[in-house]
Amino acid sequence: LMGRLFMDRGSTERLVEGCNSTDRVLSILSVLGMFLLGATIVRFADPMMPEQWAEWLPGWMGLLASMAVTGALYLVVLYQRVILSAVSALTYSQTVGGHLYQIKRSIFSIATLIATPFLVLMLLSPDEMGEVWLWVIIIELFILAFLYLYESLMLFISKKISLLHWILYLCAVEIFPISLLILLVVS
Repeated sequence: LMGRLFMDRGSTERLVEGCNSTDRVLSILSVLGMFLLGATIVRFADPMMPEQWAEWLPGWMGLLASMAVTGALYLVVLYQRVILSAVSALTYSQTVGGHLYQIKRSIFSIATLIATPFLVLMLLSPDEMGEVWLWVIIIELFILAFLYLYESLMLFISKKISLLHWILYLCAVEIFPISLLILLVVS
């Protein structure tokens, strides 16, 4: 996965889908990561739920809530894909859009692979015991977020695209849908 991520940015080899088993691994890790992310969000949202609700909600409601959160996360990913595809089509830069998608997919798969053992330990441990695992996961995710920012910036620089466009891409495609989802949940 790391070799795939650090390929030559001008190479079209990164964009070829379905040619090897790496694509299947990326797909499996992406789906697994989305479900684990949904379960994690439900686990952290559980203490915020009123006590009265916990009394009359059935036990399987956690699974249903996890599936609903995973569905909402897939809607965010769909929004990101649609916006990125539309902008790529309008600016005649489908290769850059494809490269950005592959970078994001590779980083998310690496994050899933690295964070899953610690995430499972955190989800299965009592609340006070899972804090150590949470900090390990947070450190890993900060490193991978920095790696994603670096790789996407290097892609924009290698294609001689303005840094302003990179910042606009990050705001419109990456930050906006996640902040909107958080705003909807909080309100």
